[in-house]
Formats: sequence, structure tokens, C-alpha cells
Amino acid sequence: MIFRRTTVSRGLPDKPHLDVPKREARALLKEWRAGLPEALDRIGRRHPKFREADPAAISAGKFLLNDAQLVVAREYGFSNWAELKERINANTVAGLLQEDFSSELMKLKLPTLIVWGDRDAICLRRDQAVLARNIPTSRLVVYSETGHALHWEEPEHFADDLVEFTIGLNRRAKSID
Repeated sequence: MIFRRTTVSRGLPDKPHLDVPKREARALLKEWRAGLPEALDRIGRRHPKFREADPAAISAGKFLLNDAQLVVAREYGFSNWAELKERINANTVAGLLQEDFSSELMKLKLPTLIVWGDRDAICLRRDQAVLARNIPTSRLVVYSETGHALHWEEPEHFADDLVEFTIGLNRRAKSID
């Protein structure tokens, strides 16, 4: 059998979704199980454990889903799956933040608690102002010296605010009855 070296290398699309590389990794694993030469070549080129291995050794070696994920991540130009996943998740959040949902926000009629850390690098203060301005029944609580994960950074403060908000909802509901 003639074994020719091919390579797959690609960049992420503008709006990447993690389902695509997950599907690619599962397909690569399936192709490895079938012993397809193209799959063995991809693995040999991108997986450090199989870098010097011939196709027979790659076929006989232990190759799991996380190995296939590593190969796919490297084909996208990342050193590991976690980096690929992080980049896709960051692109997804950035894409959402670029959308203008302000007309939809006006439709929200239920009381809404907006919590924001003033050191949040993902959601900026102006984003919170848009939410507070466009959700008629909202209340904005700003946490000083706190980032995006304020429920982890200030769990007691967050829990207290959430309980207070919930109690306020119960009071409002009782006054309506």
C-alpha cells in the first residue's frame, strides 16, 4: 500500500460552533477504527505520540476521543482541545454581545435583576446600562472590584442580593392578590 502524506490545516470560521470540531473528532476516531490511510496520516502528522510511528503502529496504538480532539485542535492551529474550545466560546460570546437585542428587551415584563461586576472584561458598563434602560422592570446591582464571575468572586453578596430580590418578588405577588 502506498501511504502518502496529506495534511489538513484550517482556520476557524467567522462564527464558529463547537459542534463542528466535536463532530470532526468523532469522525476521525471512526476513520481510525476503520484504518483509513488519510486518518492515520492526519494522526501521524498532528499527534505527538504518533509523530514517528508508521501507519501500522498508529492503527495498533491506543487512540481515544481525546486523542482525536487533540488532532483536530492542532489542525485548527491550537496546541490542544482546551485552547480551541476556549477560542470558540470566546467568539460565541463576542458575537452575542455584538447583536442588538434592545427592541426585544422592552418586551420583558417580569422583574429582572441585573448584576454586574465593575471589573467585568466581557460585559461592559455600557452593556449593563442598555439592559437597565431597556428592561422596564429591571434593577441593576453593581459589585465593586468584581469581574464577570461575581457569583464565584462574591458568593455571599450575590446570594444575599438574589434572596432580597426574590423576597421582593414574593411581596409584590402577595400585594397583587
